Amino acid sequence: MKMFSMAVGAALALAGVTDQAQAQVVTAPPGPVIYNTNQVFDFSTRGQDMNGMSVIVCLSSVGCQNKSWGSLDASYNGVQDAGLYRIRVGRTEDTYSGDWRFDLWSGNDLQSVTFSGFLGNTIFDRTLPNPGTPGSSDGLDGDLRNQCVAYYSSNNCVDFGAGSVQYRNRVSLNSMLYGDIFETVFIDFTKVSLTGPDANGGLDNDFTTECLNRSGDDCRAEGFFLLMDTDNARLSTVPEPSTYALMGAGLLGIFGVARRRNRNA
Repeated sequence: MKMFSMAVGAALALAGVTDQAQAQVVTAPPGPVIYNTNQVFDFSTRGQDMNGMSVIVCLSSVGCQNKSWGSLDASYNGVQDAGLYRIRVGRTEDTYSGDWRFDLWSGNDLQSVTFSGFLGNTIFDRTLPNPGTPGSSDGLDGDLRNQCVAYYSSNNCVDFGAGSVQYRNRVSLNSMLYGDIFETVFIDFTKVSLTGPDANGGLDNDFTTECLNRSGDDCRAEGFFLLMDTDNARLSTVPEPSTYALMGAGLLGIFGVARRRNRNA
């Protein structure tokens, strides 16, 4: 059973950091089961275990970019565009007890991020229902957070209350649906707000600039991060009902031709 680590929060508290985030809306709209897996083979998923996952990052200035999750350096795996953004997880850090770190530069507004795990043998595991899918253990809903550093600035905090995290593309295990694992997560930042200026809509780097100037490249102290659990599983697509109907019609047609041939024999 996974145990949620409080080490990150404790360390930030000791450093004079306060969590100013409000819980955002987390949903999973109903829809057909598109993916199936035969086994959830690793619920302790690390940054390096998600290589190949598709990540679509949408920015106000350059539009949307489709990136493939991979190695960034000796310590992190993720996606990035130099000078614009970086999304990363520690190479050996479990997503259940660790975090997804976001860095933004150049005044670009982050409007949305879509994680699609099919190509990276990755699925997203929600908190409920529990115990949920066999092999997935506990899950953790997508939860956006940020820290405000009192001795830097109290005016650059993000309110994620109007943001949304949406789970898409339900995944079944051996054609049995348990309801807690998904292939895609879509995160919408267009309605989040800053206590500082945010002219263009979306999440920008207004609140990270001061930290970057004072603390160097890693804006961990005054940046923001995502808590979200992933597992590893090889996925296959499930034919739509219309496909089954066409297959059935084809089989009936073959059967009818065979019967006519038998009668004429």
